[in-house]
Amino acid sequence: MRRALLVMMLAGGIAGGMLARAPVAWGCSCIASTPPADYANAEFVFAGTATVVERSGAGGHVVATFALEEIFKGHLPRSVRVRTEAQGTACGVSFIAGTMYTVFAVPAEDGITTNICTGTTDDPSVRARMRDLAAVEGGAAGIQGAPVAAPPTALGESSARSGPIAAAGALLALASAGLLWRWRARLPQAEAR
Repeated sequence: MRRALLVMMLAGGIAGGMLARAPVAWGCSCIASTPPADYANAEFVFAGTATVVERSGAGGHVVATFALEEIFKGHLPRSVRVRTEAQGTACGVSFIAGTMYTVFAVPAEDGITTNICTGTTDDPSVRARMRDLAAVEGGAAGIQGAPVAAPPTALGESSARSGPIAAAGALLALASAGLLWRWRARLPQAEAR
């Protein structure tokens, strides 16, 4: 009996320790890529400044209005609205008004859309690469590729939730051990009847 209790407590402690060291889970993950591959995968590629960033209804979307400075691929007006998800965990881009972006977008039912997996970035070096690529490709990309990667969490990196998760795991193990002990204590009484 004590042996079973000890084994359950040890298993609970190990499980709690594993949960405490578990890396943060990302809701969005993308396959690694390069700017030329992102260019090939997008239907529209442009550099512009986000002039207005607003939430769009209850759908969990953000719509950013851009003043375009350069169009590298596709035909767009000088001002365009781009939809993305509201949260980064849903692969949404965190647009900030007044910031210059290189946007890789695709058509959607309500206009054009982008996300962090397309390569959309505020890195100025990507804008320079798109300028060079558009000049070489003449507006038609022939490179196949996959979306850009989200930053992975380093193994062993803990989060602010590690402590509460470990405590919950230990509490669950302790409660299970207590229930097992109580059940085993009542077992001989039931057999005697």
